[in-house]
Amino acid sequence: RSGPSPFSGSGGTVIASYADGPTYYPGTAVPAEAIPVSAEPGAETTNITFALQRVPLARIAGQIVHSAGQRPEGYVATMMALDPAIPMLASYAEVDSEGRFTLADMPPGEYRLEVRHRSFFEAIASRGGSIAQPQAVDAPEFASTMLRVTGADVADLTVPTTQGFNMTGALSVQGDLPPQALAKIRIHASGLSTSSTTLVVGGTSVQPDRSFVLRNLIGTQLFRVGELPAGWMLRRVTLAGLDVTDAGVELTHDMSGIELVIGPSSGVDGR
Repeated sequence: RSGPSPFSGSGGTVIASYADGPTYYPGTAVPAEAIPVSAEPGAETTNITFALQRVPLARIAGQIVHSAGQRPEGYVATMMALDPAIPMLASYAEVDSEGRFTLADMPPGEYRLEVRHRSFFEAIASRGGSIAQPQAVDAPEFASTMLRVTGADVADLTVPTTQGFNMTGALSVQGDLPPQALAKIRIHASGLSTSSTTLVVGGTSVQPDRSFVLRNLIGTQLFRVGELPAGWMLRRVTLAGLDVTDAGVELTHDMSGIELVIGPSSGVDGR
């Protein structure tokens, strides 16, 4: 529930609005200060009482800047909360022809601000929740950045867009894999640092020499293998000798050398 601030400027002008923000026991808005509550099977836990915290709501206004100086038409700005306790908290705003956007009533917290072309969301809708398709070199630029909201309005945020970065790698096969099975395999990347953990944002096929290139990536990405034959699995993902299967890789420039190792489900080597 939102409402006017109890504090007013001169002439009674409201300078902020407030709302009940995410609150953790025993009554804090800071997740690190929360105290766990024990709940035993079949037992009733009582006297868990605490007050919701009223928090200021901020207005985030900014402008996106296309790297090639093009007019940023058809874009949408999205703010997604990174707090796992509120994974569905998001706000959207259309970007005008000059690149300006405004996101209102944002409670304090850590967010990921993303700017995507409308075609990105249309692709998701048409493909049932993912866009794991070959990526075009001339795909619309986008932006993805972390943003901390403290309750104060932001009026001059500048968000540069990019084509993203490329990851070149290879598929390592442990076992006998028929050529026809290799032709069906796809390599995917998904953003680890967004709140939409089920959204696959990259996809490409594997070349006959088992190499691949994933394009238009930014931020921390998890790399996975799809369309594996029955009885096969991804064993590990390595980069520069390090296992990055679950940690992912942060892309801030074009990179190469990632290796995805697959093999039969039986005889997993454990490395």
